Amino acid sequence: MPASRAPTLLERSKYVIYWRGEAKSGYTATFRHWEFVGALTSVMSARYAGTGAGAAEIENAAKAASFTNLFTLNPANPASADQVDMYNTALQVLVFGEGEGGVNVTDEDVFKATSRCSLIHHTYLWLGEGATYADLVRDSINSKVLRKAASNGETWRVRRYEFSFLNDTDNPRFGKDATRSVAKERKSLPKIWPVLELFKGAVDLKDPVIHLNLLEGLHECGPHPSKPEELKKVLALTLACGAKHMTISPRTRICKTTTPLCSISSHLLCNVAMVGSGPSQSILDPFAGSAATLLAAAMISPEVRTVGIDTGFGLDISRADIHRDFTTRGLAAPVLIQGDVLDSASRDDARSANCGAFDVIMTDPPYLIRESFTGEQGMGAPLLGLLKAMGEDFEQGKPLLKRGGSLVSFVPCTPGHHIDELLPKQHLQDFAGLQLQTKREQKINSSLSRWIVAFRAVR
Repeated sequence: MPASRAPTLLERSKYVIYWRGEAKSGYTATFRHWEFVGALTSVMSARYAGTGAGAAEIENAAKAASFTNLFTLNPANPASADQVDMYNTALQVLVFGEGEGGVNVTDEDVFKATSRCSLIHHTYLWLGEGATYADLVRDSINSKVLRKAASNGETWRVRRYEFSFLNDTDNPRFGKDATRSVAKERKSLPKIWPVLELFKGAVDLKDPVIHLNLLEGLHECGPHPSKPEELKKVLALTLACGAKHMTISPRTRICKTTTPLCSISSHLLCNVAMVGSGPSQSILDPFAGSAATLLAAAMISPEVRTVGIDTGFGLDISRADIHRDFTTRGLAAPVLIQGDVLDSASRDDARSANCGAFDVIMTDPPYLIRESFTGEQGMGAPLLGLLKAMGEDFEQGKPLLKRGGSLVSFVPCTPGHHIDELLPKQHLQDFAGLQLQTKREQKINSSLSRWIVAFRAVR
């Protein structure tokens, strides 16, 4: 489906999110809502900065997001439970409840949050629905969003997509093949002509400002429909497309390393850590490697200040190449410190470069590849060592992370371990002044999974 420039936005309470597909079940789906809510919280925090709105009220407004599936896989088609789940959750309705203290989510917030999420393909504004074209026209024609968009005189086009089919194994399935038939589109568009004739601008089939979408064959939850009238037609306006994360994929980078972090994962860490939630936010990656996390942070919020520590800088990792990866994209280069985060001098250098503690620490540590930790070995060792160092700094009155700041990290886990065995024990979290917020699993393969764990500084 096409990308879009932002149309004129109004407050709206109903959206459709079309998620990026998964190569295999469980690889990214568990992070979809988490990434979006983190991105939305960050965007709203920036908008409400200086207004007196509380952080808890903003976070609660974002977390009030409710998702409902718009697909129901035909049970006549053989599929595994994983395949059914992948299909059914690919397109979802999003609504928000009323916020507290006057804090509410707007279209602009959802637009900005979508634009930085690596797991979203597109987000749409819901205009109307109906079992028949006549019902759809009646429900959509009075939409304030539709009438505002149609009256602006901007270029536009309409596309029809069909996703779910009644016991029809000959039709292409969503996510497998084409979902658009030009022949069916030509037959259906005259049936919604009362809506289309509202648009005053010129039709532009290549690069319009307004993308109108006729989505057919939808069904919200429940048993699979057995009659055509149980399937829903939805008219929706493209609000935004997801992050252009491939512009910083490892293959596009000047700095090459043997184990680069993919662009989806680096964006995911940034959104979970709520990068960009405040002015002049500072970010530290204590195991920076090729600085993929810092590059993603700068792409999302160019105003952030970024600092990276790594033992490999100047050795097997070129700092000059990393700087060029930033400057060729029009971004401010990070401060890169050659050293070990367990060395207090390296941490002092990082604080000096930032003029104090950081707002965010996020990292993908070099588990079992390049460790220099003593006393702690195994897959959880880098994170344990980092928390010990943070606790030592705090005792000396020079915290590495500000109160209320986020620490987000990847932690791998093999079948022989439980994630709780690899995470810092409560006494170490207390020593570092951290509180575990959330942990979620990403299945890499049958012998390895990777968890994202998120902490918040509570002192």
